[in-house]
Amino acid sequence: MKHYKKSGLKDTIKSAYSAAVRFVYRWRTVLVASYLTTSIILFFFQFNLLTNWDMLVRILNANYLFHGGYYFEPARAVLESFLIGVFSFFMGNYAVYGFMALSTVVFFLSAWRLSAAFGLDSLLFLTVLMNPYVLLYGMSNGSELLILAFLMLYVAAIKTKSYLAGLFFGLAFMSKYYAVYFLPLMVFLVERDVIQSIKRLGINLLTLFAVLLPYFVFNLVYFGNLLYGLALSYLNNGIEAGSPQFLSAGFIELAVPAVILAGALLFRRKLVLPRLRPALILSVAFAASIYLYYASGALSIPASNAYRFFLPAMLFSLISVSMFLEKKTVVWLIVLPLVSFPIAFLAVSSQAQTAPLPGYFSNAVSDFASVYNTTNCTVYSNDWVELDYYGLPAVAGPRYEPTVYNGTPIVSFGEANTTYPLRFRAGNLYIYGGAYCRFYKVQSSFISSENAYLAYTNQTLIPEDPCFWLFGMSPKLQWADSSCDYVNGAAAAILR
Repeated sequence: MKHYKKSGLKDTIKSAYSAAVRFVYRWRTVLVASYLTTSIILFFFQFNLLTNWDMLVRILNANYLFHGGYYFEPARAVLESFLIGVFSFFMGNYAVYGFMALSTVVFFLSAWRLSAAFGLDSLLFLTVLMNPYVLLYGMSNGSELLILAFLMLYVAAIKTKSYLAGLFFGLAFMSKYYAVYFLPLMVFLVERDVIQSIKRLGINLLTLFAVLLPYFVFNLVYFGNLLYGLALSYLNNGIEAGSPQFLSAGFIELAVPAVILAGALLFRRKLVLPRLRPALILSVAFAASIYLYYASGALSIPASNAYRFFLPAMLFSLISVSMFLEKKTVVWLIVLPLVSFPIAFLAVSSQAQTAPLPGYFSNAVSDFASVYNTTNCTVYSNDWVELDYYGLPAVAGPRYEPTVYNGTPIVSFGEANTTYPLRFRAGNLYIYGGAYCRFYKVQSSFISSENAYLAYTNQTLIPEDPCFWLFGMSPKLQWADSSCDYVNGAAAAILR
């Protein structure tokens, strides 16, 4: 009798469990829509409370490119700013919200596409993705969602032997330059049919070149070098580390094994079984992500920003985990987003308690206008991006006290160590400067201030040569430096 009761209870639980699974999948569209909608609301909430630095820069870059703005950082990848600029024509000052919504939608669609490529349950995979880490850092300091989305589409295209892999890799690179570390994944487009593999690789590489061509031309026309933005971004990190050799060294370490693997796949057909190929693709992607995260420490990137280099590793590990999950486990995993969203909202609210109050920087701009004419003045400041965003042209302050006073005012949030006369003070806002001020557009390239500092301290200057920034500092890559100069010169001659 007792055995019968236990068996009946067990059958009841199993029946209820199966019913719950059926219920979840019957309403899967509503569930996914709720994930998407809540994510967008969270990202809007985050931007409004924290006004993320990198996102502000992308807005300023968009304004510079499309509306004659006065501040531009060429070291930033341009796709995000380009999209914000496009949205600005019909959304005005709310363009960033259009960009954030688009990034989130593309992220969800890419997760669905990758699920299909790897034979995963899309609802299960999306449920796993809705964790606090992705929610908190996916849109922090600019959109990391967009590069993650294009990387997922890139990996899905490789898995399905698609001709779109080059397109998606190019878009990922245009979103964040660190996508270059995932280029070796294209080796998995190689299969037993050598002729077909060469055709597929060739078309994808041509597509990639076509995607990047406008970027190369833009750099050449505006800055005189095809790789200026990428090289400047790399140099910035290299200067922080004191040894700017990471990009070239890391790329070699990833590319050499990839070439060996390509040869093995071509000439040892039995080396990799079809069942192992998805695992190999994910393993190489995961290894590239972990290496990038490890190397970010060598670049002296602050821990608060290194998360972005761990996001791809987390993504590819979650894909691997999802391959072993059964459809019915979604009932248990549904708890994850139900907990994750409140945690993310609470975390953003907590961060907002230490963020400047609304009106903090706009009030500073008003205070500055009481001392200077803001229409013909560009200032130094320790919070220059926020001032630029709120309408006061600003640039990062000099790294040393100029020997010749040029009249540029300093707007400092906290007392500054300067010999400039104090013109205004209110709370922790200090405004220093003379009577003279001039306006100039700012292309924020730290190379000039870095060289000014090196000259001030009697050190060797860094050559104004992007090819040298990328390759010339490594004796092993002198050939690459020469090749880069030759290609850049030939491209410049063609444009002329």
